[in-house]
Amino acid sequence: MPNLWHCLLVFFSVQLMIDANYFFGPNSVLKMSYFNGYPFDERTQMFARMAGVTGLGISSMPHIFDIDTQKYAQLSLVLNVAMMPLFIFAFLSIKDATILWVFQIMMNLVITFVNFGVVDMDDFMEKTKNISLFDFKDGYFTSKNYFNLKFCYSVFFMIGSICGADYVFGPNSIFGMVFFNSLSDERGIHHCRMSGILGLCYGSANWFFRMDAKKMAKSDLVMNIAFLSIMHDIVFNGLPGATSEWDNQFYVQAVVAFINAVVVVYNNAENNEVKNEKPSKFGVLNLNQWTNFMCFYGGFFSICMIIDPEMFFGPNSVIMMPYFTKSLKDERAFMFAKYCGICMLSMSSSNFLLGIDQKKLCKVNLMANIGFLAQFFKTAFFMADTTVLCKIQFFVQILIIILNITIINDNPVEKQNQ
Repeated sequence: MPNLWHCLLVFFSVQLMIDANYFFGPNSVLKMSYFNGYPFDERTQMFARMAGVTGLGISSMPHIFDIDTQKYAQLSLVLNVAMMPLFIFAFLSIKDATILWVFQIMMNLVITFVNFGVVDMDDFMEKTKNISLFDFKDGYFTSKNYFNLKFCYSVFFMIGSICGADYVFGPNSIFGMVFFNSLSDERGIHHCRMSGILGLCYGSANWFFRMDAKKMAKSDLVMNIAFLSIMHDIVFNGLPGATSEWDNQFYVQAVVAFINAVVVVYNNAENNEVKNEKPSKFGVLNLNQWTNFMCFYGGFFSICMIIDPEMFFGPNSVIMMPYFTKSLKDERAFMFAKYCGICMLSMSSSNFLLGIDQKKLCKVNLMANIGFLAQFFKTAFFMADTTVLCKIQFFVQILIIILNITIINDNPVEKQNQ
């Protein structure tokens, strides 16, 4: 059941993240038009991306973050039951809804029936007893406390999304939180509700479904970065009808993502068993500390490049780190910068998110650092329109490589018998 549900959820989530209009709009390339008439507007697509990010986060639980499949099946059951009225409501009330919604409802019924059969109901009911959001026995700065505190913060937005974007976030917001100065159409509200339901199920993964908090904190870090990218697009590239409230939300999300990263690193370091804890030959870092350093160092640059290399490293850098004196506004350059950022983030976070062996990762770091050094050399001394920061980066990279080599020498990888 988890594999079946995983494939379906990934299928829909990835396409919602890429372009809901392209895959599910009136002129769907897959011939899966859920709505006829006019194409989706930008706001509907934004809500669809949020739903896609959350759905992909849920679907990756058992395969990437090694979440228990029985707990995952229990969460899937609640999610499938919650989605059913949304699908029925979409078919009956939204203008231009196609007959494809009938097949979606029938498929959801079958999946829910199969899902119900694989769930251990005794175990599920037992989990609903003695529910606790926080646990301070092991300290305050734990993954459990972070994840559930984040849920408490997010639950307002999730419930607000389910109730309807216009009532809570529209021009006549009952809470005075006007994220849009115009009303959303029915399709936008539908995708907003879908995002809210997915988020509510995801956020309750630890306190209600008892999923491992440390693994969920790692999953949440990936999602927080994805949501930060969506909000950056709204704030800096514009979204019709969006207000300045998104500016505040963007910076709050940046703080949440940073705290999330610190929690992941802090709680991972406490339980990371490193056989050789002696410092490097320079007496600076041991293997575990090096892994933490590379996660923060690589993570910082990669996240900045994924979000907006112009905003962080252009001539008007918001963090006062201009690497270039002229604008980087070139879509091709942005594409390669974001691609590089994704690769760097995957490598620098692989120990914390996927448990990659630190000693082997240290060797991978060396290969990447040597490649970066060559590029920094070319950039600093042969490219025009660069600042002195590029030269500083070149010499910093030399120091990082020296440190990287000494740590590899101090921590040789044990050969495995074939």
